[in-house]
Amino acid sequence: MSPHLPRIFRPATPVDCAACSARHLDLFAGVDRTQRAELLASFQISAFEPKEIIYNMGQMGEFIYILRFGLIKLVRYSASGVERIVGLARTGDSIGMASLVSVPYRRTAIAISRSEVCRVPAALVREYNRGNPEFSGRLLENYQTSIDLADTFLTDLSTGSAHARVARLLLFLVEKSDHNESPLLTREEMGALLGLTTETASRVVAEFRRKGWIGFPAEHADRIRCDVEALGKIASE
Repeated sequence: MSPHLPRIFRPATPVDCAACSARHLDLFAGVDRTQRAELLASFQISAFEPKEIIYNMGQMGEFIYILRFGLIKLVRYSASGVERIVGLARTGDSIGMASLVSVPYRRTAIAISRSEVCRVPAALVREYNRGNPEFSGRLLENYQTSIDLADTFLTDLSTGSAHARVARLLLFLVEKSDHNESPLLTREEMGALLGLTTETASRVVAEFRRKGWIGFPAEHADRIRCDVEALGKIASE
């Protein structure tokens, strides 16, 4: 059963914005301080625990969500209800871009790790874009990022050996992280994401762990520490 959507989004504050790890990566990274302060009144923040839903596929899009930290999976469901992960959002990524053209969300967004998002009304983005033509470039960059991400999932993460796919996924996850650590995905999530069976994903992860290419830090039970150099060699196979 899907968890209920969080009921409360609190207003973002200047302190939130100043401390945000995504502020130099997100959709509004190029906006100057004065303009950002004006927009801030419409920004809202909420935290999501693992497995909580940010928005549902088919729900009419009203907001863009900027990921302040964490990891979110983007999911589509078959007619029989089988889950297929078609994308991942990391710190600084914007999701829910379909709302800019007033159509329903095409995917369900679900938190994998504890995550925090900044919710921005799509109507605000459209209005701001009309009054600030230079913002269009940033908006197009975000669309291009979404396209590039889709290409990654169609090629790097869906082709090659199971070992190469798992290695590429782990490298993708640590790309924006500190200390070469990635959030911990379940074997079921890995399988759904990479087009592998759960058993195969489990076997590859166990092998990587035996060889010391990945580890589980005692201080962060929900994360994987990766040997980027070793995984890079496997990913290139």
